Amino acid sequence: MQATKNYVESLDFRMQPVDGGQTVEVTYACDEDGLWCRTHDRSDRTTSYQFAKYHGRATEEQLQFEPQNHLLPRHCKWQEVSVR
Repeated sequence: MQATKNYVESLDFRMQPVDGGQTVEVTYACDEDGLWCRTHDRSDRTTSYQFAKYHGRATEEQLQFEPQNHLLPRHCKWQEVSVR
């Protein structure tokens, strides 16, 4: 999967409280199609992205997105995203 740098930078990434202050920072954002995960390693300054598409039959409860309250949509199908 590919995404533009402008698009991923426009997303509102949020961190779960347990991930704060870590060398590897993991943050999450959502859009109308699914959930985004951004992993930034502060030691080598690399950033990678993954995407999980919403399941077509997902319930409202399964789609809750409140990382600050440890609530993320339930997904298992993460795929790497190439940002250009």
